[in-house]
Amino acid sequence: MAGHYEFNSHVTGYAEANYSNNRVSMQLAPSGFGGNFLLNVNNPYLTPQLQDVLRQLDQLEVGTVRATNGTSSLTTTAGDGLAILNINRRTPETGNRANTADRSAFRSAIGLRGDLGSVSDSYLRNLKYDAYYTYTRTTDTSTSNGAISLSKVQAGLLSVNGAPPVLNIFGANLSPEGAASISVASTNYTESSQQVLAASLAGELFDTWAGPIDFSAGAEYSKASARFV
Repeated sequence: MAGHYEFNSHVTGYAEANYSNNRVSMQLAPSGFGGNFLLNVNNPYLTPQLQDVLRQLDQLEVGTVRATNGTSSLTTTAGDGLAILNINRRTPETGNRANTADRSAFRSAIGLRGDLGSVSDSYLRNLKYDAYYTYTRTTDTSTSNGAISLSKVQAGLLSVNGAPPVLNIFGANLSPEGAASISVASTNYTESSQQVLAASLAGELFDTWAGPIDFSAGAEYSKASARFV
């Protein structure tokens, strides 16, 4: 939408505004997780030989080692019965991800333009000006089902009160209960905006033997902001 109004021969006001919205639904491959996770050295889903490997890793730890996954931050020291492993696994057991992206954009502008004429016949002739203000705002909301919570993965890998861990990630052995315990829905929201105030003046500066010297001068102020949730 756009329009203008001529106040007089020297001043014309104009304004414009536009809005657009785009919504896309997608199906994505199953999610996955990766990082350094803590495991009990006596994990019941491992063979005795692999449990011995974890015990050796536990004894080789130097100082305090921290494993951070999402909001979970745990530490381990040598001989505490915990070993740290780098684990990367896709989780087809949680099913495909469904993602919806909703994007909107809005822009508005208002300004004045026109002819100022000439200061004299010798200099600053045929002066034209344009001054305007614009405001732009965009938003992006992305909703996804089937994402993986890293903190819940870490919790599910450890034994609680001697019970087997909820998650058996070795082989295709992730139970429906285990898959449900780490699958989460996530929503990301991004918003950005920009304001611009600008003015320009153009015309003929003065004459030379080769003809008039044209000029154009202007100033602009802009402010931008953004946030992500």
